[in-house]
Amino acid sequence: ITDKGSRSGGHKWLTRLPKGGYAKSIAYDAETDFVVVGTSLGDVAFISAEKGEIVSLYTNHQGPITSVITAGPRTVLAIGWHESLRSYRFVEGKWIPAEVRRRTFYHEATQLLHYTKSN
Repeated sequence: ITDKGSRSGGHKWLTRLPKGGYAKSIAYDAETDFVVVGTSLGDVAFISAEKGEIVSLYTNHQGPITSVITAGPRTVLAIGWHESLRSYRFVEGKWIPAEVRRRTFYHEATQLLHYTKSN
């Protein structure tokens, strides 16, 4: 899925997603050093950027994940065709689903944007 730091001699790896799904959205959380992948099968995979191993896999979504983003300290948001927004938090060394917002929008959402205003 990713090639982290190959120009600087960093880690290079390839990870196969389970169940034959493919990546629809990818984000990197620099604070935790995880790559987060939303899949075509509705899974959210948390992959160690150092080792290229899937550390956590959540199958709570009912449709493809169209967007994953980092949204603050140790927080990731995932959205898809299933009319819900789910957040995941990194707590005590592991990723856990934190909350679900159902029907937060009236049309299919395909992208998320996190905007932080600086003073």
